[in-house]
Amino acid sequence: MCLQKYPRLYSNVLNLLTGAVSMKLKTGEDDLRKQTEFEKILQRILGLCFDSRREIDVSGVSKVAELDGVDNTFFEPTEVDLRNIDLRISNIQNGVMEFEDCENVKLPVDYENIIDELIGFRENDNLTTEEQVQNIINITNSLFENPDWKVFLPTNFDLNIAVNKEIIKQLQ
Repeated sequence: MCLQKYPRLYSNVLNLLTGAVSMKLKTGEDDLRKQTEFEKILQRILGLCFDSRREIDVSGVSKVAELDGVDNTFFEPTEVDLRNIDLRISNIQNGVMEFEDCENVKLPVDYENIIDELIGFRENDNLTTEEQVQNIINITNSLFENPDWKVFLPTNFDLNIAVNKEIIKQLQ
C-alpha cells in the first residue's frame, strides 16, 4: 500500500492528536466546535460497532441493547463532552497540548515544524513503503521531541508513556 496516496489521512490523525493543522490555519472557534462535536459523534457511532464479548452475537440487537435504542439524544453532546470540546478549542487557540499525566501541564506545539514535515511527506513520492512508514514515525516523534517542553515537565515525568496514553485516548 502506498501511504503517499493518503497524506490527508495522516494530516487528520496528527491534527486530532495535536491540533497542529488547526493551529496553523488559525481555525475559528465555531469551526473547531463543529469539527470536535462531529468527532465525538463519530466516536459514538463507531462505538456501536464494537463490544467486549468474545463470542459473535448474531441476534438483531447484537451491538445496541433493545432498550437502549438510538434516538436524537445519541447525537447531542453531554455536559462532559461540552467541557472537553471547550478545553480542546482553548488548547488549539493557545497553541498547546495538554497531558493528563502531566498534572494538566500545557506544552507548546511546534506546529510550523509539523506542517513543514507533512508538506515534505506529501511532496516526496519517490519513497518505498518502508521509507514512508519511517517518515511518518519521524514526524510523529518530532512532535514530542520539542526542546521547549523540558522546561515545563516535572523531573520524574515519563513523556513517552504520557504520549502513548494520549494517542490511545484520542484514537479510541
